[in-house]
Amino acid sequence: MRASLIILAFFLLHLSAATWPYPNSTNVTTFFTSLTNNSNYQSYVGYINVTDSGSNIFYQLVTANNSNLNDTTKPLLVWLQGGPGCSSLFGLYTEIGPYIIGSDLSLIMNNNTYAQDNHLLFVEQPIGVGFSNISPQDQAPNYTTVAAKHFETFLVNFFKVYSFSTLASNDLYLIGESYAGHYIPAFASQIIQNKAVNNLTTLQGVIIGDGWTDPERQLNGYDSYAYSIGLISNVRRNLYRDTQNNILQDIINGQFVEASTLFDFITGTDPQFNQSIPNVAGNVNVYNYRQYNYSGLDGPLGTWLNSSNVKNNFTIYPSTFNWLSCNNSMYYNFYDDISRSYKQNISFLLENTRVLLYNGQNDIIVNTPSVENWIYSLEWSRSLDFLQTPKQNWLVNKTVVGTVKQLNPLTFVLVKNAGHMVPTDQPINALNMVNRWLNNNTNWSN
Repeated sequence: MRASLIILAFFLLHLSAATWPYPNSTNVTTFFTSLTNNSNYQSYVGYINVTDSGSNIFYQLVTANNSNLNDTTKPLLVWLQGGPGCSSLFGLYTEIGPYIIGSDLSLIMNNNTYAQDNHLLFVEQPIGVGFSNISPQDQAPNYTTVAAKHFETFLVNFFKVYSFSTLASNDLYLIGESYAGHYIPAFASQIIQNKAVNNLTTLQGVIIGDGWTDPERQLNGYDSYAYSIGLISNVRRNLYRDTQNNILQDIINGQFVEASTLFDFITGTDPQFNQSIPNVAGNVNVYNYRQYNYSGLDGPLGTWLNSSNVKNNFTIYPSTFNWLSCNNSMYYNFYDDISRSYKQNISFLLENTRVLLYNGQNDIIVNTPSVENWIYSLEWSRSLDFLQTPKQNWLVNKTVVGTVKQLNPLTFVLVKNAGHMVPTDQPINALNMVNRWLNNNTNWSN
């Protein structure tokens, strides 16, 4: 009942703004130059309609360092945040963008931004997330497959905007983390399979960090993982094991909502989940077990984006619109999707494009053993050869920072001393990883 009320209130808020005639593009380069005293990056924000009734998706585009919209030599990386229900602007302003929000609400230039050599497009999807809106005639999406169709429409309409048409031929990559492990496999498959209709450029590859992709295998490793790092007792380990067995049975029976509910019983951060790992282990950060007293994803970024100065420059309507980093209402709306597997989409992608999967060593909620479990269960043309391919140490500045298992088109990287948000915890190494992969580097030991 409580979740239903949250959902209703959230979507009413978004519906109230849905009839505004949204602009396609607003150039905010001067605004960011004034805030950072740096003019190396061009930046654009706006809305793209994705349904006939006017539901739209908000975006922010940042051009590569000392580049512009006419530079077709730079890859276009499209960043998708997880959740489900979290805003991709979080990735822009706290992880990989050229500007990082400080605790004093100032913007700090990020020396390890992925925009050094790439154009970056941050997409606030599904509709209803972040500054994006839902038309009164549309329903809120509740499945990744629905969001995939909206995303495909977004890309098609984005490149129709005159200012961005020059980017339509750039090398295109999808990149994201967490629930992007659902989004990216489905979105990329939609783009590839529908290429004859959407006329989008060939997708060059996908990058998924700490991805939630195959719940059947990922939901059944929390007992051993949390116990092995000393967070829970053997008694609680047995409790979680019994719960995981119930989750598996729910998935087998097609009871995905029930499975997602039990998932929150084990990993939920809300006080109502008083038996969960973070709540029984002294408020341990479920995204990094070496951190405690985690306060959530909201903070300075929310304050900054909700300021009148930013909203006026971004042309946000109405001015009272409240941006949230993550919306619990959207999360609950996806309850029937959370426990469904998108592993088969990865198998399809491996026959059609390149795939980079990486995981932070200290992540609890998407821990590495469970990720390796589903990766090694993939069925594709080179799956047996991949299993027999040895891992190699990954060195940066002559220091081992992780391991790599690579057999093209699949690369799997373990990032040492990083949690769920790898670019935040290991910015230098994360940039090194992405650059090596984009450049088809097969030697990670130099």
